[in-house]
Amino acid sequence: MQDLTSYNGILRKEAERLILQARRDLAHARNIIGIEAYEVVAFLCHQAVQKYLEGVWIQKKRARRVATHYLRELG
Repeated sequence: MQDLTSYNGILRKEAERLILQARRDLAHARNIIGIEAYEVVAFLCHQAVQKYLEGVWIQKKRARRVATHYLRELG
């Protein structure tokens, strides 16, 4: 894990990108729920939570995100 002095613009931009994409995923989920494609909505919501947690991980830990798809490991 990197220390605070190595947290730079690259990691900050990665965190911002993940959070922005999470917001887009949720917006898409809201739009799709109207056509009753619930399995797609569930997938997009899961993706949004994962991206939010990865973005927060980067901001809090000041390190690259962990390589996992398990929400419990991210939260």
